[in-house]
Amino acid sequence: NRALRNEHITTLLGIATSAKSFVLLVDMSGSMEAYRTIVSETVAKIIESFGDDYRLQIIGYHLDNTLQPWKTPYGMETMDQSGKSAAIAYMHSLTSQFSGGTPTNLALEEALKYDAEAIILLTDGAPSFTEPAEIVRNITARNQGKKEIYSIAIGEYRAMPILVEFLEALSRQNGGSFLGVSSY
Repeated sequence: NRALRNEHITTLLGIATSAKSFVLLVDMSGSMEAYRTIVSETVAKIIESFGDDYRLQIIGYHLDNTLQPWKTPYGMETMDQSGKSAAIAYMHSLTSQFSGGTPTNLALEEALKYDAEAIILLTDGAPSFTEPAEIVRNITARNQGKKEIYSIAIGEYRAMPILVEFLEALSRQNGGSFLGVSSY
């Protein structure tokens, strides 16, 4: 794991990493509506833990392969106080748009195109359109160990063992780790 080889390690919700640039993928499917508060609080805690020299892009994904990047495509924002405030405000705007399915494969493929060291995926359910095992194979092959991928399951994830297995495999095979968040 790259994080353990570097001297500067940051902890984000218990996830240890040396990465300083992230693409935060937020599942905006209809089922996430029930977890609006948890999603907002989780994203805010991640953003607030960033130093001024960190960079971030947020991409909400939902419906039939709809992606909503915060910054212009492939842009990243510095996480100084102004950037953090803007990121949190953008996240709050996303929480009013939950609808549709969960195109996780498409979102991960898009995130791999960014100049970021790590991807953080927040989701509450199994992906739509592509089987979980196929997503793990596809993303791991495309990533080739270049980016750490961290997965955060939101809500009642314990009731969905297939989701946990998928997210654990995705993260493990891509130098990251898995975390579940059900409430604060």
